[in-house]
Amino acid sequence: MALSEARLAGLLAYTKDRVPAFVNTFGPLSEVAVSAGAGAIALGFPVVVDQDIGDLQVPGALEAVLDRGETSKRSLALRNIKIKVKELPIPVAFAAAFEGEIIRKADMKVEFWSSKNTTCELVTMRDMDQVEVRLAPDETAYIINLTAAEAEKVLAVTEGGARTLFERSVACIGASICQVGARDSQSLMERLVEMAREKGFADGVLPCIHISGCTSSCGTHQIGALGFHGGVKSMDGKPQPAFTLHIGGEDGQGQEQFGTVTGVILEQDIPGFLADLGELVQSAGTTYDVWIKDHKKDLLALANNKYLV
Repeated sequence: MALSEARLAGLLAYTKDRVPAFVNTFGPLSEVAVSAGAGAIALGFPVVVDQDIGDLQVPGALEAVLDRGETSKRSLALRNIKIKVKELPIPVAFAAAFEGEIIRKADMKVEFWSSKNTTCELVTMRDMDQVEVRLAPDETAYIINLTAAEAEKVLAVTEGGARTLFERSVACIGASICQVGARDSQSLMERLVEMAREKGFADGVLPCIHISGCTSSCGTHQIGALGFHGGVKSMDGKPQPAFTLHIGGEDGQGQEQFGTVTGVILEQDIPGFLADLGELVQSAGTTYDVWIKDHKKDLLALANNKYLV
């Protein structure tokens, strides 16, 4: 497809002003290198060579730096790229030679490990003006550097937050805000939490689920014990809000797997599906994580016989 001159000029201006690239060549210049260099210059990428090219130099576009030790410095300067180097204090001996080596116990300052969760929490005391709020990829929030009195105030403000594993489920922002989203995952999550509280399910009876309003996976539905991604299902010739059900996702280290796509369930039926599932697990006197190991067939039967469309 041919580009108009105006369109081409816009694209070339974009690469020159917005793409911080440059080209370095080393050794004698072949016809291929010259051609490629000319193309790079046309895109706005300066070319720095290590050969004496005399009067052929064009300041800012084609320059010769015979000292290869200065090539990177000059290239970065031509694109106005500034690098800030920060020293990171590492309390053990380190170098390339240590790659793959085990840190010796004598050098170990602190050690954290969990087969289920690879994160850790370090608690320190700070002044109130140093309190921070940190957001995690699983939509949890950590408010750190609080005093005991400050923590009590935060607990009071956040009292209506998640109480169970199920209420810590992940849901993307949803179609009420996201222009790409097909379904309002936040609204669905609110209805599910309300249902679970009305049923009085014990903590762990329902798992942490993951809901995405579309296939984009902002709610990471593939890794949930139960995952849902939003869409539409045609019923009697009419489009109906629906979600695709994923079963068996896992993000634990060494156990990573996507859930199995099981079928489509209408949005209006999801609270009932999870209510029935919760009653099955609660009647067994256990948690979902334990129950599912021997009852996956019961889960599939519940879904297939009553809810999937």
